[in-house]
Amino acid sequence: AYNVCQERDLVPEMVFLLGKMGNNKKALMLIIERLGDVQRAIEFAKEQSDDDLWEDLLKYSETRPSKEPVVFCYLLVNASICQAFIRGLLENVGVEISPIRLIRRIKNG
Repeated sequence: AYNVCQERDLVPEMVFLLGKMGNNKKALMLIIERLGDVQRAIEFAKEQSDDDLWEDLLKYSETRPSKEPVVFCYLLVNASICQAFIRGLLENVGVEISPIRLIRRIKNG
């Protein structure tokens, strides 16, 4: 079933099947890289209750090229421009991950 979805480029279906097969990391990367959906990536990580997925999500947020610069809040004086991906994490992650853990990963400049 996965191969058929892959041949037809049915990404949401591939994510579903990978999750059912236990390949959560690959499913998460498809959500991030192919769908570009921060909210869905967060929901997927919440459903899996896997700290390694959260770490993968955070690592990816550090290296993901920003599609558009985002001006952050006044608390982040040294990081006034931040990636949209990190912004999405901060706005949507809830109690699953500490905002401080996210903020510490934001590079100055």
